[in-house]
Amino acid sequence: MTLVGWMIVIGSVFVVFGVFDVLGNLRSMETREMVQGYLDESPGDTLGWSVETGLAALRITAMVTAVCAASAVVLGWFVLQRNAGARIALSVLAVPLFVTGMITGGFVSSMVAAGVVLLWMQPARSWFKGETPPQPVPLGRDDRGARPWGQPAAGPSDPARPTAAVTVGSPEATDARPVQGFGDQPTWQAPSNPYGLPVAGSSPHKRPGAALVAAIVTWVFAGFSLLSGVASLVLLQTDPDALLGDAEEMVAQLEEQSGNGQELTAEMLTNSMTLVGTMLIVFSLAACIAAFLLLRRRPQGAVVLMIVSALSAGFCLLGALVVPPLAIPGLASLAVVLLLRRRDVRAWLRG
Repeated sequence: MTLVGWMIVIGSVFVVFGVFDVLGNLRSMETREMVQGYLDESPGDTLGWSVETGLAALRITAMVTAVCAASAVVLGWFVLQRNAGARIALSVLAVPLFVTGMITGGFVSSMVAAGVVLLWMQPARSWFKGETPPQPVPLGRDDRGARPWGQPAAGPSDPARPTAAVTVGSPEATDARPVQGFGDQPTWQAPSNPYGLPVAGSSPHKRPGAALVAAIVTWVFAGFSLLSGVASLVLLQTDPDALLGDAEEMVAQLEEQSGNGQELTAEMLTNSMTLVGTMLIVFSLAACIAAFLLLRRRPQGAVVLMIVSALSAGFCLLGALVVPPLAIPGLASLAVVLLLRRRDVRAWLRG
């Protein structure tokens, strides 16, 4: 499980790096020739696309791959903590990540998808349930009923049965794992410190202030993002001509500044705004609902809120390199993650 979990995390990180490389070379002559060659041959010639349309489709595919891979990085970490919900979410993301990951070569994304499949096989299934995995049976024979050294058969409750008869691998040996591996004891739910002493000032029944602060910060920033996404979509539906005029003006400015604006179209900008607005609404609504479930003392709400906040922090802090004001919601999302990781909050959710 440790190997599979880290294979998913590290593989997804490499997929994200591969997407950045694809986006960086999107306007290169090599990429144009590759797209042109695909559109000239079967089955690409049946699409009826131009090179610009093919590049736009490649950009959207790269963005979907980046979102899926970044989500897989976070979910892979929660899988290492034996979180069943993260395993289900990874299984949903594995399909689009496998398909769209072909733009980066396909090998690493296929390795991540194979790791997700292994999460549903033994001994992973038993590990997620907290059960002892079934003992393997050699192919072609079953020696579980054999008697060592010719001793007579004895039941499990026979007190005269010698200790030497209980061998390694027998069902009577032990119910515990021979080795305590990563995630065998999920310390993120432990209500006490490593020495077994109660946490000072914490109560399993009193809601900690950190949980309330995390919910308020989420509602403020996610609510603003939700209103922004709704307003952009409403504007696109009610007054598309005015927005189209602004987009054409933006294209003209890009053409004057870098000479690359002619490769863009106003329709591409409006489609991008629609996509961004929809994503803002979905993520913001999920964060607001998760914050409400957190205050209702639902551990599932805390897990969802941590995943959404981690994704928001990563994208906003990365986008702050281009748009500096994005650092504010990025730091707020990071603060929510740190608040949810506090020991008193975890003890309250478990208690």
